[in-house]
Amino acid sequence: MAQNRRIDVIFNPRIGSFNVKMFLSLIQADGYNPLSVESVTFTIKDKQICDDIAAEAIGRAEKAQAQREALSNILHQGPFRPGQLFELMKEQLITPLVDRHTFINRVAAAADVSPMGIYKTGFWSDHWTYIMDLLESYLLIHPDGEEHLLFDQLLPYFFSPASVRPRSEKYVLSLNVNGDG
Repeated sequence: MAQNRRIDVIFNPRIGSFNVKMFLSLIQADGYNPLSVESVTFTIKDKQICDDIAAEAIGRAEKAQAQREALSNILHQGPFRPGQLFELMKEQLITPLVDRHTFINRVAAAADVSPMGIYKTGFWSDHWTYIMDLLESYLLIHPDGEEHLLFDQLLPYFFSPASVRPRSEKYVLSLNVNGDG
């Protein structure tokens, strides 16, 4: 998937280093990365931040307390995608006072982002070349961002449900027709 995103930052500079960080996060220790990339998930670990966002979105009126608490719990319960968040809010009849755009921007700004991928039928081993293209495109548009990108940020790590087995486990010596190796 990285090959399709190599020049996104050129067309939309606001993407910044997002694609670089996401695809770097998907590389496993063995150099492989998942065949399919999913949309990222958001997590807010701090309950107080969830409470604050809920209060901003729902209001602090006494009659809105149940909606406010429900929204705070949704935000704090674990990883979510924006569509899932809005669907849960709809199911629980939570109606924010602010528009959806303002609300999701506030949520995204407070959340940790985690890359997601799917193993499916294999791995890519050649994406390091696309990572270089992503870096070059980013630096073409944001040349002053190199040091910050490379040294000042922590990358999340994607834990793949599958891994590439070592060569010693993939290949075995087989006997020839005569029964010797």
